[in-house]
Amino acid sequence: MIAEHLKTMAKWGFALDKSEVLDVIADFVQQNVLVTRFKNSRPGQTLSLKKLEALDKTRRIATSDPLIIYHFHDLFEKEVHNLELLDQPQNILNLNEISFSVDPSCVKRVSEIGQKAY
Repeated sequence: MIAEHLKTMAKWGFALDKSEVLDVIADFVQQNVLVTRFKNSRPGQTLSLKKLEALDKTRRIATSDPLIIYHFHDLFEKEVHNLELLDQPQNILNLNEISFSVDPSCVKRVSEIGQKAY
């Protein structure tokens, strides 16, 4: 089940990195009280990684629909109100202000064997 969700996320342009996948698995093991040989419910470093391909293209396609953009802005406005940040714009950060890398050649993510990671 987790593998299928990871494949879907990679296909949609939101592949997780190795650490995030291991954290998801550890959370799943803990929440379901599973008995495993994992140390602290977290699997070892056995995942294979690949560089992202066409990350910008996939995200551009996913966000080119005006309905998606308007919906995002509606949700964002709602959260700004819920978190009482309307008069605190200095507490709202965007991608460029927190130094995330947007260069796909510098990032590796987990995806299915033979599947391109976007």
